[in-house]
Amino acid sequence: MDYQKNKWYNFGDVNHREEGGIFVKRVIPHKNYSNDGDTIDIVRIDNTIIENKKVYMIYSREDSVSDLQDMWKRYKEGEKISVASTCDWERLKGITDQDYIIFQIAIDMIMYYGGDSETISGTNYWELLRQNGIYPSSIK
Repeated sequence: MDYQKNKWYNFGDVNHREEGGIFVKRVIPHKNYSNDGDTIDIVRIDNTIIENKKVYMIYSREDSVSDLQDMWKRYKEGEKISVASTCDWERLKGITDQDYIIFQIAIDMIMYYGGDSETISGTNYWELLRQNGIYPSSIK
């Protein structure tokens, strides 16, 4: 698939509002920042019931594309990678779409390690996503 940079993609459930979701985008660095390369932004939203009320929780993290590519390379060369053993990267070996592989590894990272910032919670689903730059019209 031809993933557009700076666009959010839903890699979670089709009914992400009810079942939770994972949103991923590849970010091009701003020209005024140091050029460390592209990053992958990931936002995971889950829900739970607290005191008979549905509460959504947002986890987010950012990973360097080059770091994720390096992990994938080391894994293919036989190095043990802790997240890979938990998340079964064998499923990715036959895939040729490198962007898809990088997205999947980033998703595994947030599922395994959690977010790299404070978890945000609230009852308004879209308001929580908007705080992370995700709008209904911005999801592919």
